[in-house]
Amino acid sequence: MNQRILWLVSACCCLLLARGPRPADACGGPDHGDFAALGPITTTVDELGHPDLWASWGNGRREELRFLHPFRLDQPASTKSLWAFAHEWKDELPAPTVDALDTAEARRDDAAAKVEAKAIVEAIYAMPPVPAAGHQALVARAVDVLDGTSPSPARLAHEALRKDVRQTIPDGWAHDIRKKVPAATWTRLLADHEAWLARHPKHALADQVRLDEVRIHYFSGDADAAWKLLTGLSKRRPARALAEMRYLLIQNELPSEGMVASIKDERILSALVPRLAANKRLSNARWADWWKRAESARAAKKPWAINFQERLLYVAAEGGGPLPTGFPMRAEAPTPLWAKLRAAALARAGSFAAAEVQALQAPSDPVQAQLLAQIRLRRGHLQAAAAVQQLAEDARRYLVRVRGTDSMVKKLSTKPARLGEDARLEWGQRLVAAGRWQDAAKVIENDDASRADLWRRAAAIAAPGHDGAKLALARFLVTHRDSIFDGHRNGFYRGLSWRHQDQHLPLAEREAIARYLTRSSADWLALGLFTAWLQANAQHADAPAVLKEADAAYNRLVNRGGWDQYFWGKWGNQHPTVANLRRVGKVVRSTI
Repeated sequence: MNQRILWLVSACCCLLLARGPRPADACGGPDHGDFAALGPITTTVDELGHPDLWASWGNGRREELRFLHPFRLDQPASTKSLWAFAHEWKDELPAPTVDALDTAEARRDDAAAKVEAKAIVEAIYAMPPVPAAGHQALVARAVDVLDGTSPSPARLAHEALRKDVRQTIPDGWAHDIRKKVPAATWTRLLADHEAWLARHPKHALADQVRLDEVRIHYFSGDADAAWKLLTGLSKRRPARALAEMRYLLIQNELPSEGMVASIKDERILSALVPRLAANKRLSNARWADWWKRAESARAAKKPWAINFQERLLYVAAEGGGPLPTGFPMRAEAPTPLWAKLRAAALARAGSFAAAEVQALQAPSDPVQAQLLAQIRLRRGHLQAAAAVQQLAEDARRYLVRVRGTDSMVKKLSTKPARLGEDARLEWGQRLVAAGRWQDAAKVIENDDASRADLWRRAAAIAAPGHDGAKLALARFLVTHRDSIFDGHRNGFYRGLSWRHQDQHLPLAEREAIARYLTRSSADWLALGLFTAWLQANAQHADAPAVLKEADAAYNRLVNRGGWDQYFWGKWGNQHPTVANLRRVGKVVRSTI
């Protein structure tokens, strides 16, 4: 990549690295369910901070934590085009209109022409570097009008500076360039730029020369000098200065401790919080000091103040451990993100009761539900975790079907809405597993009359208890395999399978997964009945046909989810039922 200091080249070639991703087609592997609420609280912190892990630099972070966001809150108009460039792939902007300038020049009205030329220069300064680079000819024209001569000597001198830089500094990466270029060369280049500024301190191109100096400082390795120039330009030329600051961060050229201490603009400090924290440079003392500053700014109703606090809370939540000095002790929700981040920080510090109080201050949404459930689980409140509004379906079903005790499921079955219906279905399935089909049907009949009817029919088929009844029930289960039980979808099944294979999970929980999957699978229950019938009737004339039915049920099980390494392919193949089927199958096949 060409990284010359030349403003046009560096802006076009280097700043393009900082933009967001183009739209992409969805891709990836199969669904494995959403069990995030069962995981560590760090998963929710990561989700709060980085909703899109695959985005380019700066775009993976949520908007409130991106570098430009504090300025976007404070100066929405002057940062709009820079935000669009950095995060929305908008790298072209139309040129300012020249109609008024044309009219003034046609009338030979020099005063009016200068006014219009000044407006053109200011409009292009307000653009990010890359879009502005396309309008340099218009800048040259406007500068000549302002200087009253064409070509303007000051403009030509500036172009000579750029030519000198272009010819003096080799192409390449900054760290390689620093090895090749002697210190005296940087000193000379900066001196030439300073001499230009001394001759033309108030010229329309003066700030552009200062921005060119930023690039010289960067390539020479003097990041602090670059940051010092940019902090001075940030209020006057926000789009340009912030673009360059962001570029320095992309190159991991952070300001030194001394430079950070000298920055008075708290918007810049707020913008730097995530990167400083990532580089282990946000000490407890600094966190406390900046929180006080954010509190003062909030009292003064600065539009960026709450976001400053959000960034500090994110650092506390991400870091974990003891809460930083000055951490806010009162639960509130100035924004939903603020409330979630404070709750997460409290939870990661082990203050789960306070974390729950804070999490309840945030409006209900899927992320709040995930965090609240995680907090309640760590408090040992399993039933309350399952009852969280907007909790992911997979997580809720897991808590009810797998981790829920019989007493918990019975209690939840009295609840209204989806949670109660879910618990009643699970309680019914547990009754079915105990052979209590009729009792199970009563539990669910108000929720699902058709399934209750299937259970009553199954009870009637199973009632005689002889081998013929077992075979009939097996066939009935197979016929209605997609509707007689809860029919866990493939994603949920795959997720359960991986959890069952996770040796870090307690054995009791893995066993509970197996119990749930076996009691809620019509094919598995049918397989057991087919196998029992074959063991008792291996010489029966219908045995080969029944064996085919058993094999079909087995194949459906092991291929469930699209792979034979999920639960049924791993656990099922080691179960005595499958071993018995293989043995009796050999006997049956020997008689054919």
